[in-house]
Amino acid sequence: YEFRPLERHEIAIGTDSWISHDDISSPLPGVLDFLPHKRTIYDASIFAQDKITLVEDKLGLILGTKLLHNSFSGWELQPNARLAYLLSQKQTLWGAISRAVHTPTRIEHDIFAPGIVQDRGFDSETVVAYELGYRAQPSSRTAFELATFVNNYDDLRTIEPAPGGIVIRNEMEGKTYGAELTFRVQPADWWNIKA
Repeated sequence: YEFRPLERHEIAIGTDSWISHDDISSPLPGVLDFLPHKRTIYDASIFAQDKITLVEDKLGLILGTKLLHNSFSGWELQPNARLAYLLSQKQTLWGAISRAVHTPTRIEHDIFAPGIVQDRGFDSETVVAYELGYRAQPSSRTAFELATFVNNYDDLRTIEPAPGGIVIRNEMEGKTYGAELTFRVQPADWWNIKA
């Protein structure tokens, strides 16, 4: 649902959900299996976003969040903030900060094999992403964008030694950083090239 409660605000809100039921019987019981064999899994979320015009045709801010509830790790919060500054009609500087999660799956939560100790405490993996970028459109048929990023990961999946074998846990952190350069050319109305 989208609406404009104030002149400079465009708000979007919504929800989504899904439910899945499975019954997995292994051809190799005792060797590789899922315990329990039957499980109903669901995800439900609500989200809200406010697109705010700070300076007309110059500076905009987007604030949003998604609140997710899932079968394995419970409640998860995924906020984001994006700021865009229009240098001209064809040039934009932008930045963003966001948090995202990778929720546990049935295989991470319920896998059974000799030597794997089940630990129902596996949590979501998380990332906090920082982005800065520049976008330009020199003509109606050409554009390019330079985006830089730093991603800080937490609670990454690990396989740890445990009495009786190994256990899947969230014991690792990580960091990635880099840049991405994208070019778009449209030689004809029916032909779009992106590299």
